Amino acid sequence: MGQDTYCVMGASVPVAFTLENWPIFRDLLFNSSLDETELSMLLITDFPSDGCHNLTYHIGEAFRDFDSPDKPITPDEFQACVASLEADIRKYKWLPEKKELLGMELQIMVEITYCHVRGLTRRDNSHIFNQETSHSPASLATKTREAYEKLTKVGIPEGRISINHYIWDSQ
Repeated sequence: MGQDTYCVMGASVPVAFTLENWPIFRDLLFNSSLDETELSMLLITDFPSDGCHNLTYHIGEAFRDFDSPDKPITPDEFQACVASLEADIRKYKWLPEKKELLGMELQIMVEITYCHVRGLTRRDNSHIFNQETSHSPASLATKTREAYEKLTKVGIPEGRISINHYIWDSQ
């Protein structure tokens, strides 16, 4: 079976996972036109080993009943959702029992472009050129501007946004 390597380049910003910042997470998850392939909420870990885990789906599931900007989530409701989320991601060993997600920074990323390669680490020569998706300079600039606009629309200052990559291998 071949191993697939994926890479997403996106507009990115670290945001603490707190009740005060919940409107940012909520609006990106539930009130933007982004789908799960275009939005990543990444937990960057150094416990017990280096890693990066995309929590977008898990946060959406834990908070799915609190997606309305018209009815703010209460502190008790937020805490209950966080406890449910922590229990969920602890099952995958992404968060140790002694760590709390509340207050940790998640790297929020809006996709600009994406690439995929099969069998990269199994090749005799791992230097490849693969044009699955290509952009003209103008279309890449447009995609970058659109990703920035998604983040600034939810209240993130443009000066905090950077361009990053999220890379992972299939199992």
